[in-house]
Amino acid sequence: MRQFRFLFLLLILPAGMMAQSLTLDTYTPASGLADARVQKIFQDSRGILYFLTRDGFSVFDGQQIQSFTEFEHQPLSVTTDIIEVSKGRVMISSIAGVFYLEKNKLTKDSMLSNSIREPGYLLTGGKNNIYILSNNGLYVYQDNKLRVFGAAGTMGPDKAIIQGNWLLGLFTGVNGTAAKLVLYNLTDEKTVYEQPIPDHTDIAAFNGKAFIRLNQPWKELSLTAMALGKWETALTSIQATLPAGFIPENFYSDNAGNNWFSSEHQGVCRVDGITHSVIQYRTSDGLTDPVKGFFTDAEKNTWLIIPGKGVQKMVRSGLQLNKPEKIQRVVGAESGSALLKNKDSLWLLRNGKPELIIEKEDPGVVVDFFWNTQRWKLYREGYIQNENGKQIRYLLPDINAGQLSEKIGVDKDNRLLLCGDVFAVINPDYSFATVALPYFADNVVRDDQGRYWCFARNGDIVSYRLLNGKLVPVNTYKDNSFSARITRLWNQDTFCVGTRTGGIHFVKLNEAGYQWLGQVSTRQGLSNNFITELIPLPPHELLTGTAAGLDMVHLYPQDTIVEKEFGRINIFSGVQSMVRNGDSTVIVVNDYGQAFRYEIHGAAGPGYQPAPFFSKLLVEGVTADPESARSFAYNRNHIRLSVSAPSFVDEKNILFLFRVEGPGLQYEQRGRQPDLELNNLAPGNYSVTVTVYFPGYQYTSGVLNYSFTIRKPFWETWAFRAAVFFITGLAVFALFRFLLQRKLMKEKLELEKEKAVAHERTRIARDMHDDLGAGISTIKFLSEGAVYIPQERQPENNRKISSQADALVDKMNDIIWAMNESNDTLDNLVLYTKSWVAEYANEHGIEARFSIPDNLPALVIRGEMRRNIFLCVKESVHNIIKHSGAEWLKVEISFEHKKLSISVADNGQGFNPDKIKTGNGLPNMKKRIQGMGGTWTATSGSTTCIRMEIPV
Repeated sequence: MRQFRFLFLLLILPAGMMAQSLTLDTYTPASGLADARVQKIFQDSRGILYFLTRDGFSVFDGQQIQSFTEFEHQPLSVTTDIIEVSKGRVMISSIAGVFYLEKNKLTKDSMLSNSIREPGYLLTGGKNNIYILSNNGLYVYQDNKLRVFGAAGTMGPDKAIIQGNWLLGLFTGVNGTAAKLVLYNLTDEKTVYEQPIPDHTDIAAFNGKAFIRLNQPWKELSLTAMALGKWETALTSIQATLPAGFIPENFYSDNAGNNWFSSEHQGVCRVDGITHSVIQYRTSDGLTDPVKGFFTDAEKNTWLIIPGKGVQKMVRSGLQLNKPEKIQRVVGAESGSALLKNKDSLWLLRNGKPELIIEKEDPGVVVDFFWNTQRWKLYREGYIQNENGKQIRYLLPDINAGQLSEKIGVDKDNRLLLCGDVFAVINPDYSFATVALPYFADNVVRDDQGRYWCFARNGDIVSYRLLNGKLVPVNTYKDNSFSARITRLWNQDTFCVGTRTGGIHFVKLNEAGYQWLGQVSTRQGLSNNFITELIPLPPHELLTGTAAGLDMVHLYPQDTIVEKEFGRINIFSGVQSMVRNGDSTVIVVNDYGQAFRYEIHGAAGPGYQPAPFFSKLLVEGVTADPESARSFAYNRNHIRLSVSAPSFVDEKNILFLFRVEGPGLQYEQRGRQPDLELNNLAPGNYSVTVTVYFPGYQYTSGVLNYSFTIRKPFWETWAFRAAVFFITGLAVFALFRFLLQRKLMKEKLELEKEKAVAHERTRIARDMHDDLGAGISTIKFLSEGAVYIPQERQPENNRKISSQADALVDKMNDIIWAMNESNDTLDNLVLYTKSWVAEYANEHGIEARFSIPDNLPALVIRGEMRRNIFLCVKESVHNIIKHSGAEWLKVEISFEHKKLSISVADNGQGFNPDKIKTGNGLPNMKKRIQGMGGTWTATSGSTTCIRMEIPV
């Protein structure tokens, strides 16, 4: 059934399966490239890759591609060349000018862009010089100064290389001019050699060497010899080992000394720099044709430039396909050699080269293997036989062979370990011990204490010791949680057990008992839980064959990482068998019958260690510098931090572990996302630690630290709180003082009110006593004397009594009017005064004239003030009627600047104010007005005028 399955797989295996031996990662505008027409690839000192295209350029840090296609809304157009002028700062030439890129910010060198027409290649030479090729000459740029190269003339070379003190310029033939090579001395800036060349010549410089292509062959060229005129002897061919008929067009020498050649429709050839062996890749191997350029990065990844189709990276792997194919299994290994078995034949694989040693295998053989410096066969009947015919029948008469396992073991004492339904130990002197097992076990493992452990498929675990030539049982355990298929010793008393359905189990077995430690399964990334083979690679790696692929398991305390080695090169098949072939290689056979040589640490680029760095910091969506930006306002608390880990070996599986600590925050983010986003951060101090784990731990993990502060809002600062406390205390004090003063003022007002009331009462009483009392007394006197007055004088006496009564009534009305609070307004005062004046003047036959504004302000005038003002007007009018003999009087009232002005004028005979007798009413008026804070004046001329101004 198993053979049928294998044959069936061979039948359905596509004819182009070998095309999977070359795996390419493709990068196009769909991946983020600025343009598919890539012209050059460059890597800076940080490990960042740059792709120059016909429509801008792209920057790739292994995690994301960032493209630049315009500057200030103007297209960059063709980008020609790039150099690094300082760490993290590159200079880029394009048709649009010369630019600098640093910290993701693109700037333009206006001086260079305005001085040089269409800058092209950029070269670096001694004394930090930058040589710039352009359509209008060759320039030297040093210390921010630009000058024309002394011997270049008006036309610069189309292409140039620098080696030591020499600059070799290539002038292509255009407009009828012949093509030529010109060699310049950089110190003297003079031409030292000139050589006519055919068209289609090309030059290149790699790893301190100069190369030239004349017609077809690429040759190495010594510029020192060329300066001495030794042209022909300086040429050394570097493509002599290329396949016949392979016509190279593009050439590249990588940093490992390998030479790469491409030819349209003939693929790519890689010539090993040491052995000169050639590997040719064609479209049938997965190559995209044609290849117009190469680049090898610091990790020895080779990048191919495909015109109009972007770039492709040749995925490096520790796996290398070996011949022959259609292998059933790898069956043994010794001294750097392995045995490969297909359907009938047996091959010896030594140093990667297969040798047929048995064309027709005996059908009774279970497995071939190496032991004791000889090749042996295990037969189904239960014996082994070496190539010299020596047989060892290790089964005792009372033990049936049963089923035999194909997995042969050798312990550290060179004892052969055979397993199946029986367990046998064969010593180097060919003596042996055999014991029947309770159930079938695939292999036997010896621990550091000399015990042999058998993990049976039914869950039985039995250990034996070899005592006096016999196998004696020591320990017996049972674990039905898994069905063992392969067991290996991990260390001392710890075993890793490959199971049928549960992945890899780790168990500890010693005198204290049995302890299950843990499990690695598809949950941790295994390609399948059916384990076919295990090869421990202490202290942290475990090479694992499964029913679906070859996996490298990395066991670290902080994490378990699984690399799918077959998946890396797009092979999707199970591992049928594998054996370790020396310290650094393993021979692996898959279900398709392909045999691979696996370099255990073949993926890492020697001498290179990626250095992660913080590539971008966004604060509220605004770019900031992670090196200097450390403090942010309370309302700028949305942070996005990006990390670059410039590695291009399985870069999609780089892991980033972010740990954040801050006020009430402990956060951890683990995964392949290189960005950390923090939102709504509370004020306080924060620290971010980033650990970068590279696939397979091929590099030391990188650790980055970033700390920052979210400042408190000003209202939460101590200064603000102190100010608020002080202001609050001051406000409380002010409020307390205000309330106290208000209380005191209220009490004062109450007191003054009571005092005013008392004063008002006193005044009213005085007025009533003075005004009413005198009148009443007069009436009383006249009434009492009436009986003594003759009859004829009675009418006159009655008139006096009536007149006194009327006066009393008027005075009483005045008192009542003054006492009524509803009359405490200016307009009421004016109206009352006008009414009285008009009536009084009319009674005495004098014309009363008035000048009063239509709209008087709504002012409150208290009773005493009203009465004093009224009495002053009344006294003035009374004096006019009594003394002036006037025909008219005029009352004029106005209000301006918070002052009430009242004037009373007449056209009478007037008076002399200086000769006014004592007791006249004028001094009383003046006293009343001045008592209210006002002014009183009296003038006499053609008209007499009394003027009063009272502040209200």
